[in-house]
Amino acid sequence: MNPTILFLDFDGVVADSMPAKTDAFIKAFEGCGFAPDAIGRLYRRFSGSGRDRIFTLVFEELAARAMTDAEHSRAQAIFARLETQATPGLALFPGVGDFLAHEATRRSLVLVTGTPAGVIDAILESLGIAGHFTAVYSATLNNPKERHMAEELEFTNVSAANALMVGDSLVDMEAAKAANVAFVGVGDPEFFAGGTAVAIIDNLPDIGARFDGAWQEKPG
Repeated sequence: MNPTILFLDFDGVVADSMPAKTDAFIKAFEGCGFAPDAIGRLYRRFSGSGRDRIFTLVFEELAARAMTDAEHSRAQAIFARLETQATPGLALFPGVGDFLAHEATRRSLVLVTGTPAGVIDAILESLGIAGHFTAVYSATLNNPKERHMAEELEFTNVSAANALMVGDSLVDMEAAKAANVAFVGVGDPEFFAGGTAVAIIDNLPDIGARFDGAWQEKPG
């Protein structure tokens, strides 16, 4: 497999940001009576689907009712504040900077993230990797990742068979399936068990050696 377009999630794939964001998400729900472990588990489950959708889904799952506008605004504000505070300490995973610089000379790198546009743009600039991506898309409730991927494929006239998505969440895997794009998961194989991942890797740079060689069979 040697994709023309490589779609990448950001948190947990490019940057080691999930611990800080998970902590921020848990604190955003303080006072709601939810167990921190349950909040963290659901955040991991829905990560990448866009802020509005994540807050809504997690709250409805744990509270068994709809989230009010006031509750939504409060949670968003707390999360945004904590995310901003954590940004200066954000770092790429080992080897990712070199990987992106190398692969950007070989194929289109397209970021598809749940982080809002203004926020992700600033983060990419601060990390010095903004120039490696040909496009950056931010998923929202009305524009999920699969729609952004489909639009990019149509715009560039690239077949879905010539694209690959790398992500660390079930939302990423589901989005890739909806866009008919092959998916590689980053993380624990058990997390993606029974899904559509063609491979599971520990870190994004691990995928580089696979582009010009044979792919291992679907795990699980």
